[in-house]
Amino acid sequence: MSKKGFLPFFVLLLILASCNKTENKNKISSSSSLSSSSSIEESSSSLSSSELQTNIRDFEFELNEDDTYSIKKYNNYQPKRVVLPDEFNNKPVTGILGSAFVSSGGIETIVISKNIKTISSDAFMSCLTITNFEVANDNEFFKVEDGILYNNTMDSLLFCPTKRDNIEVANTIKKIGDGAFKYYRGKKVILNEGLLEIGSSAFANTSFLENITIPNSVITIKDSAFYLSGIQSVTIGTGIDRLQSQTFMNCTNLVNLTIPGNVKVIENNAIRNNLKLQTLVFEDGVETLENGACTDNTITSLTLPSSLRTIGDNVFIRNRNLEQVSIPEGVISIGNGAFSYCEVLEKISIPSTVQTIGYSLLAYDKNLRTIEVSNDSTYFKSVDNVLYSYDLTRLLVFPAYNTSTEYVVNENTTTIDREAFTYLVRLTKLTIPSSIEFIGAHAFSASITLTSLVYLGNQDDFKNITYKETIDEIEITCFEAGYISVIKCQDGDLNVSTL
Repeated sequence: MSKKGFLPFFVLLLILASCNKTENKNKISSSSSLSSSSSIEESSSSLSSSELQTNIRDFEFELNEDDTYSIKKYNNYQPKRVVLPDEFNNKPVTGILGSAFVSSGGIETIVISKNIKTISSDAFMSCLTITNFEVANDNEFFKVEDGILYNNTMDSLLFCPTKRDNIEVANTIKKIGDGAFKYYRGKKVILNEGLLEIGSSAFANTSFLENITIPNSVITIKDSAFYLSGIQSVTIGTGIDRLQSQTFMNCTNLVNLTIPGNVKVIENNAIRNNLKLQTLVFEDGVETLENGACTDNTITSLTLPSSLRTIGDNVFIRNRNLEQVSIPEGVISIGNGAFSYCEVLEKISIPSTVQTIGYSLLAYDKNLRTIEVSNDSTYFKSVDNVLYSYDLTRLLVFPAYNTSTEYVVNENTTTIDREAFTYLVRLTKLTIPSSIEFIGAHAFSASITLTSLVYLGNQDDFKNITYKETIDEIEITCFEAGYISVIKCQDGDLNVSTL
């Protein structure tokens, strides 16, 4: 071979060697990256070519105790269609963890792969663009009908895509799963007769939902079921006996609410912070309003039933539009602060059946004028609209809108309740007897005109009064947040700052 012909041949050999080296390098990189890259192709062979575009590298995984994997996070929100992997590192992918798909960008369809058997109730939290679910044919745990995800027996509705409307739940459904309609953007859902349970947060954050009718077959509504819902009205069926915590909390458009008599117990925060709620009716049969059951609403009309026995702590606190309350005969117990911070409340009527009332009952109700107590009561009495125990040993409430400029506490009184004299704007002088043994924390709080306290005993006697309480590990006196600086005792003035 001539030198002239040898040079091109030598160059050709160099080019071939370089290509072979690059190919080997690519093989090493591919095999060492993620072994599941090949397994997803094999396991998805029954799916269409468009479904194979989901990249395994877009997922984060968590190893389960049974040596399988769950999807922890999906990090690519560009595809409209996402197919979940069958395997990762040659192990089955069997679950989807909470918040795996948060604010899913432009994803419209999610395909549940064959090995998935558990899905967290908040796996697709705030995924507002999803219109459709699909399930691999060989998945034994889930089914899809009309794009809605169900369990394999089709008796539990698990997830409804958020971008749907006018959903009519199938007659086979016994349970609406936790968070099933969360962030649903439709206006209408018709629940089926035969439904037994509505899960936790099932209709939470449903801003566009207009109304809901709960069938008589439903026996359980779990906590936060309609939290932050836009419902304007709700009809509760006859099967429910308990309204759980936060069921109707932050329902921004709810105006009227009637709780039927089959509901015996209203749990804490069950009806809370509904800023358009005007009318709240508890029908005969309701027995217990637990602590904080109906706080922070805007009700102007409240109907309590004769079946009611217990009003817990802070039940109607901060219902700032409530003007009058008539507690029915039959109520036995009223908790601490039950009607406190009701700024326009003018009148309350207490029946003869009430045996116990907690402290701070009407604290900071700055328009309170009238406290009525049944003449048949042997537990409490109203003396010139001041609420006392029947034997006058305990003073519970002095109305903030009392027109007196001076007041003398009854000589038999030994206890002045916590926050008994709050928001007073007329009373300037208060006289308390030497019989006083206890004055509760914040007793004179926010009473800007009350600057003079007269004690019908000497200074040493006053120092022996219990005038402090420990609240949340903090010691608070009866003078905290008040305007009294000097106590006028029979043997001279006592400076509050020295106590």
